[in-house]
Amino acid sequence: MGPSGAECTQTSEPADLRLRAGALGAALLGSTSLLRLASAGSVTAGSAAVLERASLAFGHEPAAWCPWVF
Repeated sequence: MGPSGAECTQTSEPADLRLRAGALGAALLGSTSLLRLASAGSVTAGSAAVLERASLAFGHEPAAWCPWVF
């Protein structure tokens, strides 16, 4: 981390976490967790620790909910 927070730099290393936009959206909106998506084969991670941290970071309780019908 830099003095002001996180830093992003280009790398040639493989990604720690791989998933499609739909899987990320499902996790962010609370319909499922990255851990559950990984068990279904929709998310791959470099390690179990990476997957756990990402699942915690992108998930939230309570799940998003909208009572309005569009």
